[in-house]
Amino acid sequence: MKFGSHNNYKHATKKQKLKVAKAGCLKILIVDTFIYMFSAIPTVQVLSPKYPVDYGRTVTLECVVESYPPHTDVTWYRIVDGARNRVVVGNRYSGSTPSSPSLTIKQAEFNDEGYYVCTAENAAGEGSSGQTFVDVSGSMY
Repeated sequence: MKFGSHNNYKHATKKQKLKVAKAGCLKILIVDTFIYMFSAIPTVQVLSPKYPVDYGRTVTLECVVESYPPHTDVTWYRIVDGARNRVVVGNRYSGSTPSSPSLTIKQAEFNDEGYYVCTAENAAGEGSSGQTFVDVSGSMY
C-alpha cells in the first residue's frame, strides 16, 4: 500500500493527520485514527495487445480485474464498425465470469478476427480494458 499526505479534505482541521492510501482500485483515507474506504469502478486489463491464433485452434484472451467492492459481472465485447457487440458465451466461447474473466475462443474462425474489450462491473460502476486484437491466420483446409 502506498501512503501519502493529502490536504484537500474539507472536514479535516489543520491539526488532523491525513494520509491517503491506494491498494489496487481501493482508496483509503486515514484521518487521525479513523479509516474511510472508498469504492471505485473496477480496474480491467487485457494482458496482450494482440492474440494470434491459427484457424481452427483455441486462443485465450487474458483479462485481469481488480475491484472493490468485488465485481459481479464480466462481459467481453467485439468491436465492429466502432460499436460494441456482446460476445455470447456458449458453444465456442467460454469464460467471461467474475471468477474466470478471460475469454476462450475454441475452433477460431476468420470471422473471430478483430478487436475485443473486457469489461467488469461492481456497485460503483463499469470498468473497461483497452482493446486487444485477435489475429486469425492459416487456411480452412
